[in-house]
Amino acid sequence: MRLIGTAALGLAVGILAAMALLWSEGRFDPPEPGSVSFGEARLGGPFALAKSDGTTVTEKALVGRVTLLTFSFRACGAPCDVSLQTIARTLAEAPRATSITEMDLQAVAIGLDPDRESATQFEAYVRPFADGDRLLALSGSRDDIRALALAYGLPLALESGRQSQDPLRGFLPPIYVLDRTGRYVTHLPFGTDFETIIKAISEANRTS
Repeated sequence: MRLIGTAALGLAVGILAAMALLWSEGRFDPPEPGSVSFGEARLGGPFALAKSDGTTVTEKALVGRVTLLTFSFRACGAPCDVSLQTIARTLAEAPRATSITEMDLQAVAIGLDPDRESATQFEAYVRPFADGDRLLALSGSRDDIRALALAYGLPLALESGRQSQDPLRGFLPPIYVLDRTGRYVTHLPFGTDFETIIKAISEANRTS
C-alpha cells in the first residue's frame, strides 16, 4: 500500500513539474471555456504598454467597460485579420443585440511581434478595423509582451535564439472577455460564432 502511495505521489509531482515547464515556455493553454474548475480564474494581470503616440496605458484602462482583448500582429495574416474583423463587428452590433451600450464596450489589440513591427506600424495595421477610442492598439517591449502573453496562457515561446522556427507561426488569436472590473470572464477560441460572443458579452456585463 505504501508503495502504491509513493508511486502516486511521484506521478503527481511529475505532472506538476511538466505543467510548470510548459507554463515557463509559454505553451500552457488556458482552460476550455465552460470547463469545470475550482477557485477563480487568474488569467491576465497588470501591464504597462503604449499607444503609437507614446502614451502609457495600464490595466486600469480596462476598468469601467466590458473589454474584448486579443493579441495580434501584421505578419499573422488572415487569422488576425478575421479576429479583428470579428471584434469590429461585435463593437458595432453588440449594443443592438444586448443591453450593453456602445460606450460600455471596448476592445484592446496587443502587438505580439515587437521585434518586427514598431508601435506605429502596429497602430496602422489595427486602425482600419475600428476607431481608436473603441479599439486600442497597444505595443511594448519583447519582455513586456512575453510576460503578458504568459499571463493569458498563450501557447507561445517568445524566446530569443529561435531563428530556425518562428514561435508565432500558425497563431490563431483567441478573444478574451473581461468584465467592467478588468477581471477575466472567459476566452473565445479563434472561429467562435458571433452568437456565442454576444452571450459572453452579456454574461460579462451582467456579472460586473
